[in-house]
This record gives sequence, structure tokens and C-alpha cells, in this order.
Amino acid sequence: MSYSFTVLATTKEDATRRIREQFDDVVVAQPSHAADKEAAVVAAQTLVRLLVEPKEGEEIWLEMNGSLGWKSDSPEDFLHANVSIRTSLRRKS
Repeated sequence: MSYSFTVLATTKEDATRRIREQFDDVVVAQPSHAADKEAAVVAAQTLVRLLVEPKEGEEIWLEMNGSLGWKSDSPEDFLHANVSIRTSLRRKS
């Protein structure tokens, strides 16, 4: 199962909150992602905290996607896990 989402926020605090909310939605739609939720959320929040706080007219942009794979007959026996996170400051869109 795979997921992908984008977060836009004007503060680091808001971005870290929105990351968790977005991943909560992923878990509702794809319960298997409860297994990798905490690791993925903490990684994304850590990268956001590395950024400087946005100034007037700027925003934090974050794109996150990932996947889990398992044996077809056993969704708890994971064979792979992946997460990709990109974040940066940009002018408000």
C-alpha cells in the first residue's frame, strides 16, 4: 500500500501538526500504515524543524510519500518499507 500527501504551512509548529493529521488520514484509509506511522511522522517533523521559521510571504512546503509491501497472504509480514520526504521554504503560492 502506498500514500502521498503535501503539507503547506506558515509556521513550523503548524507544519508538524499537519504532518501528523495527514498521516492519521492515511492510517484511516490504509490501516497497515499504522506500522510505519510513527517513524515516518517523526522523520518528517525532524526535517521541518531543521528549516528556519518562514518570514512574511513564505510558507513551508512538504511532500511525503511512502509504501509498505508484504506477502499476499499475510499483511503483517512486511517485505519492504519506504518513505520519501522533501521539504523547503518557498514564497506563498
